[in-house]
Amino acid sequence: MILSKYERSERINNFVLIFVFNKILNAMEIGLNPFMERESQLLINDILIISVILIITWILARISRIAADKIIRDKHVAYRLRQFIPRVIWLLGIIFAISQVSKSIEILLLVAALFGLSIIVGLRDILANILVRPFLDLYSPYRLGDYISVGEFSGKIIDINPINTVILNEDDEVIIIPNSLFVREIFINKSKRAKSEVSLPIILEEKIDTIEFEKKILELVDSMSDKIKKRPKPIIATTGIDENTEELTLIFTLKNPEDKGVVVSKLNDEIRKIIDELKERKKREEDSYESSV
Repeated sequence: MILSKYERSERINNFVLIFVFNKILNAMEIGLNPFMERESQLLINDILIISVILIITWILARISRIAADKIIRDKHVAYRLRQFIPRVIWLLGIIFAISQVSKSIEILLLVAALFGLSIIVGLRDILANILVRPFLDLYSPYRLGDYISVGEFSGKIIDINPINTVILNEDDEVIIIPNSLFVREIFINKSKRAKSEVSLPIILEEKIDTIEFEKKILELVDSMSDKIKKRPKPIIATTGIDENTEELTLIFTLKNPEDKGVVVSKLNDEIRKIIDELKERKKREEDSYESSV
């Protein structure tokens, strides 16, 4: 029986996952025995040690989030790093904490390595697509409505998500293209506006006045009319929102595509100043309210 490339990949994934999880179970059985054999009074000390390590880990994770925001000027990159670095710190902290109460640290490291390998092998294609998405956001080579050509496929972009970019071809067929393909293949953006249109991602972490923020941004863009066209009118679109952050995209058209680097750099600097100004204003209002109460 001849298997397709997809079926062969699935079979290899399943084999590796079964092998890895079998090794994990064996390693856990060996590695946790020293922990279970300890006397009860020593167990209390171990719990205290683990608690202290986890508290320190939590502090380091918090510091890493703050440091990413202070060191990285690009809000979008800083946002992604604040999601990734704390998770790595927590993983290392948990392994270190368990190592203090288990003599078989090699076994624990093996468990972590095998578990990580199983995730990477099982989700390698999905992870590749997800990791590429932030770079495409920063570079902004295309957007909704653009007509692109990738390999043998061409069509109008009708959806962009963290894993795939969806296009509609001339035969009204929906084609789903993995995001990772855009860094492996040469693609062509055939839209006329692609040369001069810019999509600038903005990350809002603080609960500031969004309406006031958007008003100031549009005023800023209007003040740069020597480089930015007034028609089509610049817009700000909300592209994502959760409990702590809001993702916006500023879309505008340049008079001269060669000015893109200068304009984007200036806008990023001015946007940061506007955010700091609104944060400071909000803090003053909160302090004033608390003092009046």
